[in-house]
Amino acid sequence: MRAAGLARMLAVLLVGAGLLLAGGCQPAVEEGTPDNPYRIVWYTIGTPQKDLKLVEARLNEYLREKIGAELDIRMIDWANYREKMNVVLISGENYDLCFTASWSNPYEQNAMRGAFYPLNDLLDRYGQGIKEALDPRFIEGAKINGQLYAIPANKEIGQQVVYRINYDLMTKLGFSLSDFRPLAGPDSLRSLAPYFQKIREQYPGYTPYAIFGNMNYLMGDMDFILANSGLPGAVRIEQGNYKVFNQYEDREFQEYFRLYREFYEKGYIAPDAAQIRDDQSIIVSGRWGADYAGYQPYADNIWSAAMNMKIVSFPEFRPIVTKNSVMGSMMAISINSRRPDIVMKFLNLLNTDPYVRNTIQYGIEGIHYQKIAANRIEFLPGHANYEMPGFSLGNLFITYLVPGDPDDKWERFREWNDSAVSSQILGFHFDHTPVTAELAAVTSVMNQYGPGLFTGQSDPGVALPKLNQELKKAGLDRLLAEQQRQLDEWVKNRRQ
Repeated sequence: MRAAGLARMLAVLLVGAGLLLAGGCQPAVEEGTPDNPYRIVWYTIGTPQKDLKLVEARLNEYLREKIGAELDIRMIDWANYREKMNVVLISGENYDLCFTASWSNPYEQNAMRGAFYPLNDLLDRYGQGIKEALDPRFIEGAKINGQLYAIPANKEIGQQVVYRINYDLMTKLGFSLSDFRPLAGPDSLRSLAPYFQKIREQYPGYTPYAIFGNMNYLMGDMDFILANSGLPGAVRIEQGNYKVFNQYEDREFQEYFRLYREFYEKGYIAPDAAQIRDDQSIIVSGRWGADYAGYQPYADNIWSAAMNMKIVSFPEFRPIVTKNSVMGSMMAISINSRRPDIVMKFLNLLNTDPYVRNTIQYGIEGIHYQKIAANRIEFLPGHANYEMPGFSLGNLFITYLVPGDPDDKWERFREWNDSAVSSQILGFHFDHTPVTAELAAVTSVMNQYGPGLFTGQSDPGVALPKLNQELKKAGLDRLLAEQQRQLDEWVKNRRQ
């Protein structure tokens, strides 16, 4: 029996060898085809999900036939994403796609140092659907010296700070939204003072105004050279105005700081607010009166569902389009990607193909959700194993409506985007290379003084003069001069 088995094996080998000799050396199957799909290694932000590989496998069945590709999605948790992606970029790892933004895995910095693939030509050849889907301000605002290095997510394009209100607490104390002043700058914040006082009197264990040391206030009539970093360098939003100034010497900033100090001294702000970095435990507890956040249409519904309590809000200023708002969520192709053409084809699908987009966000129909209408779903118990951060995954306007979403959600988004006023410096990106030392020194000073000023813990009458004095010692004048020089050059080139 053993001899017979060996004979059969030898016969098979001989037949195989004969076929090879008869056919000669056959070329390998081309990469990027259904039989030899290209594997797209994709780093993205968010808590790793239990069913990620299950969803990935289902989606790969579709992508192999559609574009000859498969996904290898690698999620990195929120707190670690920036640091771990920095290691990936420095090491020169051969990945293909990554999440980038103004606030994590920073887009400008990484694009300027050559970590991301230039996309203009790829977008023209393989991304026509993206160009049709996105508000053109997303693309133009994200270009650096005329070249795009990441695809922005199609979502709310403007920035608008609103004051979020604990609705149940507000009504218990006899207030309504009509008691507060929207779109009034510092007077919007000042209008909350009677409400805060009532909370202080009747709910002493609550935090009337829940602000913390990791929060920087966004001013409605300013755009910031260094996005929302809190670092000096601002331009007042006014067509034709390109004058850079230090916002910490501005009257309006100083007025906010005086209000913070007044609220702090009256007990409206937590006494240790400057030392708190993670405010979620306080917010989720419901033991607070108001805070502030970035708005999008129907955000109150999202916040209410996430916090399991009713949230209402009113705006501090009108929506504006800045480079920070267009860089809030983006996807970049690595400069080391072997097949950036295939990766761009995938990005085009992600922004135009409802099946691809919704599978990545919501998972598998029948396991994670069920459809109850053409564009509306309800979640199944399996949803707990697959909850992805939708804002980070591309075009939101082709995603399904979920419980709590109004039927006109995406129409309202488009209307809101159309109403947003564009900053006159949209598309300007500052290269900090000439002032790296000054930027580091100025950042150190802001880290020392900023949390106290932005929470009222520091007296602005004392701290602001010291801050501005220390900023000058750190090289602020040179930093602002370089910002002005580059902005002037950008304006000059645009006019030619």
